Amino acid sequence: MAARLSLFYAAFFLFGGMQMPYWPLWLEHRGLGPQQIGFCLALAQAVKVFAGPTGGWLADRWGLRRAPLILFAGLATLGMLGFVPAHGFLLIALTTAFTAACQAPVLPLGENLVLLCIRQYRLDYGRIRLWGSITFIAGAAGVGALLVGRSPELVLLLGIAGYALAFVAVFGLPDIRPPATGGAARASPLWLLRRPAFVLVLLSGSLVQASHAVLYGFSSLYWQANGIDSRSIGILWALSVIAEILLFALGGGLAARLGVARLFMLSGLAGAVRWLIAGSSVSLMLLVPAQMLHAFTFGAAHLATMQFMSRAIPPQMSATAQTMYSAIAVGGVYGVAIWVSGGLYAALGGQAFYVMAGMSLAGVLAGLTLMRRWNGGMLG
Repeated sequence: MAARLSLFYAAFFLFGGMQMPYWPLWLEHRGLGPQQIGFCLALAQAVKVFAGPTGGWLADRWGLRRAPLILFAGLATLGMLGFVPAHGFLLIALTTAFTAACQAPVLPLGENLVLLCIRQYRLDYGRIRLWGSITFIAGAAGVGALLVGRSPELVLLLGIAGYALAFVAVFGLPDIRPPATGGAARASPLWLLRRPAFVLVLLSGSLVQASHAVLYGFSSLYWQANGIDSRSIGILWALSVIAEILLFALGGGLAARLGVARLFMLSGLAGAVRWLIAGSSVSLMLLVPAQMLHAFTFGAAHLATMQFMSRAIPPQMSATAQTMYSAIAVGGVYGVAIWVSGGLYAALGGQAFYVMAGMSLAGVLAGLTLMRRWNGGMLG
């Protein structure tokens, strides 16, 4: 069982590693400027606000997980193929919107299926999830090396192949379904938004994740403009995920001791340090340890989210909760942040990271409030 779940993560994040660090380079190669790149990246996140929860609501309503995953992953693969003939800002933006809408429910529904399996078979989430981080490294470092002396069009071709592999991997997932529908499951998604603990998790997670906007959207361009070659850029991305892997493999005890709220606070504090370093230096001697802080800026926040979903959300509402979190924290708020980051980067260059440091500190305050408002039990 664990191997099948790990394979899903491995395939999905191989695609992420090949695309996330280098997609802005492909957009630039197709003729888009910084603000157009920021718009497309933000658009991809913004459509998650609607597409993700819709997919989660349907999955909960139908009581299914794998079948919706197969549907959305297949459509997303077709969307990736649509980028091949797309030239010009309008066509690229339209293709981005379609592809992102299809991709939006895939990872949160997959994560939800994994959590259902963990509840049933008592598996270790971190040791399953780390395989995604491992393949993300392979994708980021491998594409970085392959791009030396080659056209950025390679990024698109590898992305198509990577998502097709993720689509195939979905067929290997178990057809686990939540228990029979209970009262909470019949409620509107507004049921979740009326729970202060869920709202505070959304707020803290949104701020911490959105603080990565300049990194994800423009760090590769910024580092390249300051003389760092594509191979070194790939290594910097890979190092951040190595640290993440170590946390997932060895940090189960730490996560259990700290709990959800303190994990969010740790993530925000680490983010403030990381973005202050990134904004003040392009020295590899400082960027390497800053990238290693990804274990906490992303990894700790992700563990906090999964811990909250497992402990606090009724299983019959789990797909809705997972996709709502992805839509709001990873879609809406992050989408606005990455859109704004286009203008910030154009105006401030690397100093745009300082704004991200402020967002991280705001996430700490939300985590502190969560610690005072949630007793650690199931929402009712």
